[in-house]
Amino acid sequence: MNLVGSTDPTAMARHVEDALAAVPHLPAGATVVDLGSGAGFPGLPIAIARRDLRLVLVEIREKRVAFLRHVVRTLSLEVEVRRASIEPAPETPFDFALLRAV
Repeated sequence: MNLVGSTDPTAMARHVEDALAAVPHLPAGATVVDLGSGAGFPGLPIAIARRDLRLVLVEIREKRVAFLRHVVRTLSLEVEVRRASIEPAPETPFDFALLRAV
């Protein structure tokens, strides 16, 4: 679907490793928002590794939202995918906000 720049296995592994770097720092049961989720980094790897978290993925582009929803359904993840801009900030309070490209 052309969601990431490179599909090289080494580059993909790096994306996943970067995403998982936050995992040990998130307390059990935390609410986490991934702003500008794109192809699902860091939100999806975190959701897979930490099913105890309440994760919300926010993405404005419909193609990517459709992809994220498909992955969430396929993997039976308890993750909310919102089609929205990251501006203004979400009205719902979150314990942590993650952004991959910032």
